[in-house]
Amino acid sequence: MGNRTGTVELLYDDDEDKQIFESLIAPLKSKIALINKYRKQYHLTCIFFVHYIFYDAQTPGMRLDPSVISFANSMEAIIDVYIDNELTLEEELI
Repeated sequence: MGNRTGTVELLYDDDEDKQIFESLIAPLKSKIALINKYRKQYHLTCIFFVHYIFYDAQTPGMRLDPSVISFANSMEAIIDVYIDNELTLEEELI
């Protein structure tokens, strides 16, 4: 898993997170007006759940791109973030 003398090994990067979020919200972007219509008509709340799994108790952090925040804000959506720490990646792959 690499050297454990003060370095942090990241298994993802911010661009990958942005691409994942963008691919998930892209089909919904053209539906914002419809979502807001139903949200107001039926007193609904929009909630996005984000679930991160980190290994070796390393939580290097996460970033939500402004485009994701803007999209959620356009529907007055809540963003819930859950973070789980697993033992090790090697044990998970066994």
